[in-house]
Amino acid sequence: MPDMRKTRTDHEIFQAFQNLLERKSFSEITMIEIAREAQVHRNTVYKHFVDKYDLLRKFVSRELSHHAELMTIFATQPFKAIAGLYQFGLSDLIKRQSADSEFNLIVQESAVRLLYLRNENDEILWNLGAISSIFLWNDLHHHKLDLVADYETLDKIYQTKQFPQPNKTLNPD
Repeated sequence: MPDMRKTRTDHEIFQAFQNLLERKSFSEITMIEIAREAQVHRNTVYKHFVDKYDLLRKFVSRELSHHAELMTIFATQPFKAIAGLYQFGLSDLIKRQSADSEFNLIVQESAVRLLYLRNENDEILWNLGAISSIFLWNDLHHHKLDLVADYETLDKIYQTKQFPQPNKTLNPD
């Protein structure tokens, strides 16, 4: 019975946290506000989560774990996996919180940790470096490939380890 109560309380706190994230910047949210929104005592929130950063890490891990199939393809098609995640509810929060550097850093770190733990392979860290390089290349060359619409092209760059020439058409074929 205690496990069910903890699960239910976690769910209520996560839901309250998500509601607040939809209205406010992560940096502005306090644990007291989370407790009020969840209609629980603030000590209850602290029993479940160390602080709002711990809450955000666990929230992101929970949301990403609902999409295990995308985590599985990440090793070979990372941009397809990322594009898939953007089609789910977490993408709206990421867009809403895009100006909050604390939020972005914790979301990225949480995603990397989850990927690493699922793959249990240090190579995933090198792969993340390659993905970052592709994003940087895209910005530097003003191609502005769209993460969702152009994921096939981005995956081709990742798989072949070759950037298209700046004056060439960027298409996956």
